Amino acid sequence: MTAITWWSVGAVDPRRLGEARRQAHNAAQWLVRLTHSYMPPQPDARHALLRWDPQRQALVTQEFLTQLTVELRIPELALQFKENGRAAPHVIKIDDRTPAEVEAWVLVELLHRGVDRDRFSKSLPYEMADLMTGDAVRYVAEPLAAELDELAAWFANAASVLTAVEQEAPGAVARRIQPLWCRPEVFHLTVLLPMRPHDASSGSMLRAGFSAGDGRSEQPYFYLASHDAKAGATPRPDAVLTAASLLGERQPGEAALDRLRAAIGAMRRTAAK
Repeated sequence: MTAITWWSVGAVDPRRLGEARRQAHNAAQWLVRLTHSYMPPQPDARHALLRWDPQRQALVTQEFLTQLTVELRIPELALQFKENGRAAPHVIKIDDRTPAEVEAWVLVELLHRGVDRDRFSKSLPYEMADLMTGDAVRYVAEPLAAELDELAAWFANAASVLTAVEQEAPGAVARRIQPLWCRPEVFHLTVLLPMRPHDASSGSMLRAGFSAGDGRSEQPYFYLASHDAKAGATPRPDAVLTAASLLGERQPGEAALDRLRAAIGAMRRTAAK
């Protein structure tokens, strides 16, 4: 069995993470604005995909300029540039700051690095509901410290489970179509798997994922869906595993992995008929 790293969760009811999710989801859009401004656009907004750093509990951009990335640490909602993988000075914690103040910080950081600030745009490669903009609203982090810690732990746990799912796929290393990514438009962690594991050339894929919660579910959940479906499409009801349902498990990581394995097997058997 693939080893799972599982952070302790349950200090906050997963059904109470909605506002923390909203704040973190909005904060992550600054990462997307940078990649969208300085990277060539790619189909399905692949240039906007983010990585998860379990050690720093952070979402991290792809390298959008030479040796330059930016991270968002979820527990404190802190933004920080990284140069050649190393965190640079001048971190900003966005608690009690407005989007306009964060934009000003981004522009100053770009100026310090000699980056053409005229290329920076606040536009996103997708539409996002409930987007925080301007100077009439403020981000909130410190009053949500416990909830943000819990959300980060769920992200770390989901990353461990989904990575294990991907590594167990036949030929996963040689046929690595998509590693673990965060899709920032919907705040999901996802991996892609072949629908037919012994015939990867068929091109049909399924997506195993973790949602931090959404309008359909107030709590985080694991899911499985055809990759032909949009990222935010309603997953198969029998493939959903909620965060609350895992809290009573003695080995929650292994339980989540087993449930996803079963759902993947069921979907593949249905596709083979």
